[in-house]
Amino acid sequence: MTRTQEFCSGLACVPMAGQTICGDNARVWQLDNGNLLAALTDGLGHGHDAHKAALMCLDTINEYRNVSLQEVFQRCNERLALTRGAALSLALFDKELENVTYAGIGNITSTLVAKRTKQFLNTCGIVGQPPLTPPLLQSSDFHIGRDLLFMTTDGVSDNLNYTRYRPSLFPSLQTMAELVLLDGATRADDAGVVVVN
Repeated sequence: MTRTQEFCSGLACVPMAGQTICGDNARVWQLDNGNLLAALTDGLGHGHDAHKAALMCLDTINEYRNVSLQEVFQRCNERLALTRGAALSLALFDKELENVTYAGIGNITSTLVAKRTKQFLNTCGIVGQPPLTPPLLQSSDFHIGRDLLFMTTDGVSDNLNYTRYRPSLFPSLQTMAELVLLDGATRADDAGVVVVN
């Protein structure tokens, strides 16, 4: 890895069939130290209330993005207490250490495609419905430009083969994220995806 390499990402969300507003949402933050924080959230259910919970979750992460992942979850749990709650996954990519630290609560699937494919585990529960069970922190090597992390909500099929999505085949990771939804969104629920390379 050369120190000039930067993280790339793509985000895409689509509402379930018959809806115009999506309860799944995603965001990435380039941190001051050069690291990257990625978040994917799925507001419970769908429609306006799910959308509101997802946005409140992301706004809270934005405010606390420079603290530990477990503290971010605690802050989100406090803020979302008056909403219907949400599933949430966070991935912190460390440029210098060449690794990713992952934590998640609820129905989000996260798959790392590297030398070997690895699936991260989420803690059962809903952010915003106390008591909050602290999420399990998991780490893995992550090399910029080579490895890929896919985070998807439960509106995306579990049957996708992520090893076939190679950055060299796409003009951008945004295009890749959009194709993942095209290939895998069931449309029976809101669907969201984050891809980081």
